[in-house]
Amino acid sequence: MVVGKGIYEVKVGKKIVGFKFGTNAAVATEKHLGYGIVQLMNEVLQKKNMVNNLLGYFYGGAVAYASSHDLKPPTVDNVGDMIDDIGYDEALRIFNESSKVPVPKNGLPPKA
Repeated sequence: MVVGKGIYEVKVGKKIVGFKFGTNAAVATEKHLGYGIVQLMNEVLQKKNMVNNLLGYFYGGAVAYASSHDLKPPTVDNVGDMIDDIGYDEALRIFNESSKVPVPKNGLPPKA
């Protein structure tokens, strides 16, 4: 469930797992994977390294969520378990929804 801008919380049993996608998540993802978020997106579009890329993407989101909620930072293993708990289909749905870039109706960038 979306609970805020780029923030997703999913109930798994009695616990809530959370992800916050945005700049901080992208930085954590890039540090973890060793390559940029654009490369990740391109590889996902080409269906390359799907599991590794999804894990890296969700790791970044989980790190950013934990930081913004003053929680203990997750490990990569924790995030892998979160993905297993929420299910691959739900993880893909969240990935697809959270990685959309808003485009203005007129197609022009916002004015500063």
